[in-house]
Amino acid sequence: MITGISSASILSQTIAALNNQQSTMSDLTQQLSSGLRSTDLTKFTPYESDNLINSKGLISKYESYNAAIESVQPRLSVYTSSLLSLEQLVKTTQSLVNNTQNFSAALDAGLPQQISVAIDQTAYYLNQQVGSRYIFSGTRYSTQPVGDIKALPLPPAETFPATTPTLPPYDNQAPGSNANAYTQDNVSLDDNLQLAYGIPSTDPAIQNLIQGLRFAYAASQDQSNYVAYMAQAQQYLDTALTGIRSLEADVAGNQKVLAQTKKDHQNSIDLLQTQVDAIQNANINEVATKISFYQTQLQASYAATGKLASLSILAYLPAL
Repeated sequence: MITGISSASILSQTIAALNNQQSTMSDLTQQLSSGLRSTDLTKFTPYESDNLINSKGLISKYESYNAAIESVQPRLSVYTSSLLSLEQLVKTTQSLVNNTQNFSAALDAGLPQQISVAIDQTAYYLNQQVGSRYIFSGTRYSTQPVGDIKALPLPPAETFPATTPTLPPYDNQAPGSNANAYTQDNVSLDDNLQLAYGIPSTDPAIQNLIQGLRFAYAASQDQSNYVAYMAQAQQYLDTALTGIRSLEADVAGNQKVLAQTKKDHQNSIDLLQTQVDAIQNANINEVATKISFYQTQLQASYAATGKLASLSILAYLPAL
């Protein structure tokens, strides 16, 4: 009977060891298929677990900032192309005005039609959308900013320039007040770091542009005041040109800031991911070697367990 108990005890220990080997084999197989040491933080040391949690948290944060930057970059591209077009429009209009010194010459050159087209083009550029957002509308993202400029009274008689929160007369919501029409859109680039990048249609450069076009349009409709109105138009267009070029420089600077910040964030992400991989990734070659070793051990353990089970049963037979 003692022999039977001894065999049963050895069998029990052998089965326990076999179960441990099977568990280890299962873990190794999982590592081989996933490429990870473990998906359970409890399998890592406290230091490794803290490092993984902190690193993954930072990666997620930087990825979020980069996603915000990527959503802004197309808007800056449209700002760039629109401002360049508006600059060219101003220069073309100035050239037309300079070449038509009187009302008759203006009519002969088709100036009224050309000024009308310039006004329509200005409204088009300022009413552009990127996605579902009107990018020249301040923070009134769903509001088209510019209405029918040519429908406004001639010559312009409103107080100029309009200042927040009073809307300029060409605004789609005018007359009235809305401080959001003057608010620059902005983006968070990092913790406690924001970049104001938006160009509202209420910007002084835009106000001067539209005021200049309105005076030029008024001149093309009024022979008796042609010279006076065109002089006014030239003054506003000169100021608008300077302002538009300044806006172009601002946009170019903002594009550089976004590109550099995105690059810095990506460098941080890459560094953090390297740290995560060093902790979390399994050494596939090492795992494959261990699997081969444990397969051999398991085969030996199965054979030994079978023999012990047979001996244990035989040890009890005389006692039956």
